[in-house]
Amino acid sequence: MTAEDKIAESEYNLDKLKNVDNPKDFQFELSNFLSSSRSILDHLLEDHRIKFGLSICGDLTMRTFT
Repeated sequence: MTAEDKIAESEYNLDKLKNVDNPKDFQFELSNFLSSSRSILDHLLEDHRIKFGLSICGDLTMRTFT
């Protein structure tokens, strides 16, 4: 999955979040949105590692630095 795929997923989750009335459903949709949004940075790092032939360990993600 590319960073663009994750951005599209996040946009989809945000649209679903905007239309939720039930508090429990809102909690689930918010979790989905936050998870997909947070992973965009991981996918950007991986996409650029591949595109530019960077010698960054494949297991290294943005979460390593937080």
